Amino acid sequence: AIRPDFYIAPLADTTVNRCKSDLKYKEACELGAVFMGCGESWSPYRSAPKGQLVANSATEDELDAKFRSLCEPENFASAVKAQRDMLTEKHLRMTDHVFIGRWLIAYGNCKEA
Repeated sequence: AIRPDFYIAPLADTTVNRCKSDLKYKEACELGAVFMGCGESWSPYRSAPKGQLVANSATEDELDAKFRSLCEPENFASAVKAQRDMLTEKHLRMTDHVFIGRWLIAYGNCKEA
């Protein structure tokens, strides 16, 4: 029942974080929350829109400026739209027929459904 406006996924450069998936980004997209995360080359979130990514070396002022920019209604709406478009283009919506087919194949032990 929680409807967040923002989804923040900070990451440090560790072996565990380099092995993570981009699931938090996909969750944010599905929730309609603007994602903010690490954009370093090793990060699983580097495919998120560049305007929503921050460097590990970002200062508090830089983070604040990015967040405030994303709070602007036009930027917020644009970020949410870009995230929803990504879900549609990559067939990641749970109601998408391609997604359902992939899920059925995985659920059926890789046998054609």
